[in-house]
Amino acid sequence: MPHLADHDAYEPSIRQQTSQFREAFRPLFAICRDAGLDVFLTMDVMSWTPAIRASLSGGRDVNRFLGELLDRFFVEFPEVAGVIIRIGESDGLDVKEDFRSDLHLKNPAMVNRFLRALLPVFERHRRTCVFRTWTVGAHHVGDLIWRDSTLE
Repeated sequence: MPHLADHDAYEPSIRQQTSQFREAFRPLFAICRDAGLDVFLTMDVMSWTPAIRASLSGGRDVNRFLGELLDRFFVEFPEVAGVIIRIGESDGLDVKEDFRSDLHLKNPAMVNRFLRALLPVFERHRRTCVFRTWTVGAHHVGDLIWRDSTLE
């Protein structure tokens, strides 16, 4: 989803690339809609560009930013039925893409604040939020395979 969502804080090159992706994907979404299919997109929390990382100072800033991003995205893409939000994993050091993900949500309290901030956006637009961990990720909300106590 971040590759299709525009935001004023993105670098000019990212905004240009996002514009091109939006133009390319709109016809595909229309085909899906016309065929009776629901479109769901994925997003890792959190995917950063250098400008976004520099502009946000903490967890609540990130939650507010993502709420704004999703709100604008849902208005601009009414054909998208929902977003699959993935947490608990990050890109490796070998990833050199424009967007890089890292661990943002590391404990249940952070997840709770995150969901309380974003679920109203989904509800307001009548969209579906699918929230999942990577299962083999890190910390107390992403390590479902490595630590038995996480499942208890």
